[in-house]
Amino acid sequence: MLHTSLGFHTFTIFQTITNIEANNLLNQFKEYSQKTGNIKIFLSKNKINFVKEYCICYIKKEIGITWYIPFYNDVKFKCYQIRAVINPKILIGTNDYITATTEKDLDRVLFEFQKNAMEISKQLADMQRYCFHRIDYCINFDLEELGDYEPLFFMSLIQHANIPNCFKEKMKYDTISHRKKGYMESFYLKSDSVTVNCYCKYLQLQKQFPTCPNIEQSKYIIRFEIQCSYKKVYNMIYQNKEYESFKQIFYDMLSDERAQYIIKKYYKSTIMLGNYYTLKEAKKRIQSSCCSKKKKEYLIDVLTMIAKSRSVMKAKEKLSKKEKTKFNKALKELQKIGINPVVLPKRSKIHYIPNLLESYINS
Repeated sequence: MLHTSLGFHTFTIFQTITNIEANNLLNQFKEYSQKTGNIKIFLSKNKINFVKEYCICYIKKEIGITWYIPFYNDVKFKCYQIRAVINPKILIGTNDYITATTEKDLDRVLFEFQKNAMEISKQLADMQRYCFHRIDYCINFDLEELGDYEPLFFMSLIQHANIPNCFKEKMKYDTISHRKKGYMESFYLKSDSVTVNCYCKYLQLQKQFPTCPNIEQSKYIIRFEIQCSYKKVYNMIYQNKEYESFKQIFYDMLSDERAQYIIKKYYKSTIMLGNYYTLKEAKKRIQSSCCSKKKKEYLIDVLTMIAKSRSVMKAKEKLSKKEKTKFNKALKELQKIGINPVVLPKRSKIHYIPNLLESYINS
């Protein structure tokens, strides 16, 4: 498969530094700017816990690194930090905004980062001083490679999927209906440590990067993205006490095995496993399963409820707390017998669509 790929696309690392080190590094960036003319230093618009934050980006040649140095409001605040937001594809010289980065690229990503950091400061190239701040894992589904489906139609199925208890859907105000609605082109969920974002890659590039060199190759791509914040990454790292260096953490957190585990975990709880069927076909499959008669009846009731509500979440909203627990168990049971709880609409005249993640894994 050329464009269907699983891995990660950006990550952020940081060093904890003192106020003196923060000022020294800022001066080193200024010296590098005067010498090369390749970086721009400006104040970012971020003002959450600090008075000002300097953003340092490359202007002559984009290399895939953006630096941030915040300065805090409280003069007694002694712990500062410098963050590096890294786009690994750009860093290793691949102008590809579609395919995911995988573990085979990690040696080169590390080499290029240290090489560019060393040009500014020896401290910036010292990997042992870094920690992860955020990692964005992703899988790109090329619908032409996986079955030739229309991206917006597939997104309409995904938008009717499940929202786990700890997540809330990100909404925006609709001026026509005068109420908040989910995003038309994406399925966007947030918790206090993880963001789930599934969207049409082509529409995203059109809005944010219309001059992308391979934008036409993204027309049939749906990206499923898991953005792990510092809290989530910290918990993942310190579940394992065996790390001896940041390099070990770097290779583990960005490994293919780790990426697949994270993607599968959140895909199962949101979009869910199992193939898509019409209500009629799904009922047949439940009847032919080895479940008990009572369980079959309840699974059919759940699917009928979802079909009438046109959404897993809208069906769930009507239930009591006790009923929701039973409903959630039914969602898992349906996936076990290969049925996605989201039902294909009659008007689509499509009777079966394979599950994207399972199709990728099986291929």
